[in-house]
Amino acid sequence: MKNLDIYKLQHIELKHQYKGDLLHHEGPLLSHFVEQGNPNEHYFYKWSDNDEECNRWLVFKVSIEDLNVFFAAKLSLLQLIQKNAFVYLLDYNTNQELVSTFVCPTPRIPEVYLPFEMSFFKEGKYEEYALLLKKSLEQKAKDDFSEKELLILALRGLASVQKKQEEHTNLLKLIFSIMEGDSLGDFPTNRSDITNYEEATLK
Repeated sequence: MKNLDIYKLQHIELKHQYKGDLLHHEGPLLSHFVEQGNPNEHYFYKWSDNDEECNRWLVFKVSIEDLNVFFAAKLSLLQLIQKNAFVYLLDYNTNQELVSTFVCPTPRIPEVYLPFEMSFFKEGKYEEYALLLKKSLEQKAKDDFSEKELLILALRGLASVQKKQEEHTNLLKLIFSIMEGDSLGDFPTNRSDITNYEEATLK
């Protein structure tokens, strides 16, 4: 494996939870993880190297927005990696025990560890889990959009109600001004009572 000792960290272990494999060929090649206790923090683990003792994984963070763009085939796997200032490289032994952790600046990643330039998402090449994740993210995006639309409609409705209340109030004030000094019946003859009258009228 490539010598990465200059980037090695001591006593560091990432708290990530495995979710599923996106690419698989005689073993996982690209896997999806989330941060423990924070499922909105997403990470991809890309298999990158191995020797007789360990497998090395390139680990990088992926935002929900970039995941959606990736699954829409508008952002490649390489571009997802390049959006990070740095990545982790983890060495696991055959017992799935973490042996070494490295933090590598993205421009310093060994070229052989990187996917090819045109590594865009294609449904036929990815595992079923990838398709399920894609659909889940699409549904979440629709739900979020619906909530925003409902909020906008509610705010517009509130603004309309406030505008009508202001118009009603101005109309009452105009009527009061015109009729002031005349016999007003139930209409308030004391200007200080106008507020109570308006509130009762608008209920």
